[in-house]
Amino acid sequence: MNRRESGIRNLLGVKTLRITVQFLGNIREITGTREQAFDIAEATVQALVERMTGEYGDDFKRTLIHTSTGKVSSSVVIVLNGVDIEALKGVKTNLKDGDIVAIFPPVAGGANIIRALGSK
Repeated sequence: MNRRESGIRNLLGVKTLRITVQFLGNIREITGTREQAFDIAEATVQALVERMTGEYGDDFKRTLIHTSTGKVSSSVVIVLNGVDIEALKGVKTNLKDGDIVAIFPPVAGGANIIRALGSK
């Protein structure tokens, strides 16, 4: 959903959330950007993944989500405000307006990458 569509939805009384997504490592190479804001109507990580799929395509979604299980792929880590969503409710994790989601490949010494994201 672009800003115009978001504005129209808000005028119609449909509340949207603005979620900032940070792309790190090879994920940034796929998206071509380090960070992007997305407007979504449904407040879940799954809805955010669907929105990003519209932007980056089905191959991007397959990078993030294991197609047969619907769970986060072992080739990426998705964190919400510094917490791995697998420690929450996975792709069913709820989002709030203004949340920051980071997507990156799993790495040894992950505490350093969390610090780099500015997590407390």
